[in-house]
Amino acid sequence: MVMDRTAMKQLEAWKTSRNRKPLIIRGARQAGKTWLSEEFGRTRYEAVARIDLMNNERARSFFDGDLDVSRILRNISLETGVPITTDTLVLLDEIQECPRALTALKYFCEDAREYHVIATGSYMGIARHAGTSYPVGKVDTLTLRPMDFMEYLRAIGRGMMADAISDGTGIADLDSAKRDLRREAGTTLLDMAVWVSLCPFHHLAIILSCKNSLLTCKNYCKIVKGDAHVAG
Repeated sequence: MVMDRTAMKQLEAWKTSRNRKPLIIRGARQAGKTWLSEEFGRTRYEAVARIDLMNNERARSFFDGDLDVSRILRNISLETGVPITTDTLVLLDEIQECPRALTALKYFCEDAREYHVIATGSYMGIARHAGTSYPVGKVDTLTLRPMDFMEYLRAIGRGMMADAISDGTGIADLDSAKRDLRREAGTTLLDMAVWVSLCPFHHLAIILSCKNSLLTCKNYCKIVKGDAHVAG
């Protein structure tokens, strides 16, 4: 299953920018921030050095004391077993759990901009630190939203339909019968895309395999969200 997220193009532009700063990817919980960052690192870098600042207390301790970038990178390298070079993506996952890590991004910007650093965090968690540890003017930001309709179509192999909608050609060249069929199919797909957007990103591979079964898609989404008693 291929997840063609449009935000990947924004990440590519960030990677090649001459004025690149550490990047914060913000978004709702379970919108796919970690997956997007890891996939970007896997396909565009030599290696990824990821630390989980929510579940790894030792990783949070790397930001205690002084915020010397060389020391922090050395500790991340030892923790992950990944040598950190300028072709390594350094991923600070769930950065809202470590305000000092958020502050450290300022020093990555000022003292070590040659390194590629992405931090992920939830809207609310990062907002809690506005005006205190947030490195104003020292970071780039990207807001990630749940999978949209065009991304959904491409993920289930309907790229031609997505392209037709995107470029405005739509269904103008189809006869009446085909047009009605496409409209009906498109409506079902749109309904399914809405349900998909409500589900945790790590369940999408299973949900997308539902393809054209709206009922199956709805029921599975309700189950993973804890609403199995109302499925159907």
